[in-house]
Amino acid sequence: MTHGAKNSPKDAPELSSALKLAGLPADSETVLNASRMATFLVCIVFVSASAVCVFVVGLEESLLLVLMTILIPLLIGELIKGYPRVLSRRLASEVVKDSTGAISLMVMSLRREASLSRAIAFSYGRKDSFSAELKTCTWGVIMGRFASFEDALQNLGERWSGSCGELKTAMNALITASCEATEDGRRRALDRANNASVLGVKRRIEEYALSLSTPSMVMFGLAILLPLMVGSFLPMLSWDVWGASSGALGPNIGSSPIGLLQVVFIMNVLFPAIGLLVAMASITRHPLESRNAPPADAPKAKWMLAITPVCTTGILVSIAVLWLEGIREAAAVLISSTIPISGLLLYLGMRGANSARGDREASEEALFRTGARMVEGVNFESALCEACKEQEGALKSYIECTLLGSANDTPDSRSNAKAHRGADAQALEAFNVVKEAASKDERAAGLLAMDLATYIRELRETERSLRSRLKPTIAMMKITSFVLAPVVLGVTFAMYMTLGAIAGSGPGSLSPGMFFLVLGAFLAESNAVVQYFIWGIEGTDSRALLAVSLGSCVLVSELLYVATALIAG
Repeated sequence: MTHGAKNSPKDAPELSSALKLAGLPADSETVLNASRMATFLVCIVFVSASAVCVFVVGLEESLLLVLMTILIPLLIGELIKGYPRVLSRRLASEVVKDSTGAISLMVMSLRREASLSRAIAFSYGRKDSFSAELKTCTWGVIMGRFASFEDALQNLGERWSGSCGELKTAMNALITASCEATEDGRRRALDRANNASVLGVKRRIEEYALSLSTPSMVMFGLAILLPLMVGSFLPMLSWDVWGASSGALGPNIGSSPIGLLQVVFIMNVLFPAIGLLVAMASITRHPLESRNAPPADAPKAKWMLAITPVCTTGILVSIAVLWLEGIREAAAVLISSTIPISGLLLYLGMRGANSARGDREASEEALFRTGARMVEGVNFESALCEACKEQEGALKSYIECTLLGSANDTPDSRSNAKAHRGADAQALEAFNVVKEAASKDERAAGLLAMDLATYIRELRETERSLRSRLKPTIAMMKITSFVLAPVVLGVTFAMYMTLGAIAGSGPGSLSPGMFFLVLGAFLAESNAVVQYFIWGIEGTDSRALLAVSLGSCVLVSELLYVATALIAG
């Protein structure tokens, strides 16, 4: 207690800042007092329970509870004090990574019209953390908290400057651009804003790439080292080799409390859960924008498609149980479960695959070509048709239905464009900006289109930079999941069989077939976690690609595991 009281003045300023950023309705003194009180109450409960246990069953049987009495009260107090910091860091990460696209949209709007209010309204239509901050700025001006939109944006940049200094620089440049009297001065200020945003993304990409070494090692250890250790020591622990007398190796070697439930908990629950937590922690720190939510009607259709593989799996497993036995039965059950599920994942992935990256490149190229033709004197509609006549996919359908559908602005054009995320969405927003600017000056709108295409190209270069930095990590993880993990688990099962043959089959042992299935299930779970980790750090927006990679990885690795186990065993 005294130690916490001494540290409270030092903790208070940092805690106050975290509470302010997180928007929690409490001050630092309240949180510190709550932490002390919770520590005190939990300590009383555990001390009382420990005293009763020591008195009833003795000190030796109560050592675990005594250790918990020391650690848990301290942990509870630190969790209460640390929650505002964790929440503020998470919110700061979301705001900063969502700011890149919003700043790009504000640059587009200010290129057309030097109005901060219109630029803010143009960019906060998306549902993300930075858009919420921009809405707060608007309401702050309306309610009189800020004297102007310039003050609101300056406050926004100052608030998050501790997490991203480039955001403050970009906000100041946008404010400067709105006050510039000349077109050249406004363009230079907007270039500074865009450059600051891109530099911030590049810095976060470098930090993110360096931070992935620890999660990668954890994934490698969970998929390779820990299963190998468990498979090697499990026979000795299960048959109680250590407690047997010399010369007692044989059928009556003794038993051990380690059984099927303990092994399933360790291999199929604990290890995959740790891997999933590590993967989720890494993915949430991704420096680029958040992904779209899946369509609301997608789960129903996919659940209907799952009926066929479930029925196929049931039939194949029943045949394997009736006609085979021993290791062959376990291998047949594992393969019968793997092939239908992998086939379903591959089918869903192939059916839902799209050319999102190609659409983004095509959108950027079409925008630049449209601007170049408009500078030469061609009107917007003709230049756009000529630039996009060879395009396919989302870009062509959007242009035909929205931009060229009628002479008047369609009310849903902007919402349709914002349904596409990333560089593609920014390009479609840019087409809307150019269309509005073309109604006043075709040539100026053409220059605007080429400048906006350059902005988008710079943002897309940051994505290429991230993929290039992460390529070695991704290659290592793919080799681990496709090849190394199944081979190591197959050898682990062979070692289990060898040690089991030496030690005999005591009553505490696992049947070889059951241990074979436990390792096979662990392989599928670990591969699912690894593929999710790879998909997350790549920043791919398509869940169809995740389904394809997961289906192919599970199928190949399980077949390789079965072959290795049967050959080595």
